[in-house]
Amino acid sequence: ELSRSDMKKAREYLYQGIALASKLNTIYGLTGCYSQLTTLFQNTSDTDSAAKYFSLLRAAADKRQGVDDKINYYMTAGLYHKNRSEFAESIQYM
Repeated sequence: ELSRSDMKKAREYLYQGIALASKLNTIYGLTGCYSQLTTLFQNTSDTDSAAKYFSLLRAAADKRQGVDDKINYYMTAGLYHKNRSEFAESIQYM
């Protein structure tokens, strides 16, 4: 909800989530935060930051075979490519 009402606070919490997930060594926590940051930055037209977190999400998901990590990636990838009008790429993830 904060991503709709207070983007700054949402970003701060997501950065804290990344720090905690890194400390606890949980890829699922990282992929969740990277996914949210990708969408948040796309929604604010910060395409460079969106691309950065999308790349981090892909790299983290590729390291793991876990279904949850892949789900975070596929959900975000579909939306990411759709928002960039890359519909042929987007459909592969939806």
